Amino acid sequence: MNSFSVASVGLLLASSLAMAEEKVDPIDLECSECQVANPTTMGMLECQSKAYEAWDARLNKVYQRVRGHLDPEGKKDLQAAQRDWLKFRDGEFKWTQSAYGKMEGSIYSLYIAQAKLDVVRSRVRLLQSFIDAAEESH
Repeated sequence: MNSFSVASVGLLLASSLAMAEEKVDPIDLECSECQVANPTTMGMLECQSKAYEAWDARLNKVYQRVRGHLDPEGKKDLQAAQRDWLKFRDGEFKWTQSAYGKMEGSIYSLYIAQAKLDVVRSRVRLLQSFIDAAEESH
């Protein structure tokens, strides 16, 4: 087994173990299954790209649902927070690209893609937790 294969299996295993500790989202499950079926760097990157698009689409939907639970002042605060988060996201993406992009080997492109997924997934989960709490309180 070459170093790429070992690193790929390690990355998949780490992702799988992390997902096992919490409820596995269908987006992540589909991404994992896709990566197992497409174990090349390009194949795995394509899977992560699709997952990123799905998480980003969910972020937009969840954001709108959060707005539906807020009064005008809350909506204004949410909008300001989201703008700040977008700056944070862009900074994280830039840093991740800079840090891993200088490393030799195509495997690091998978680390970059995974880091982007993690940032967006985290925001979705944070916003979803507000929705869950707001709906429980009614």
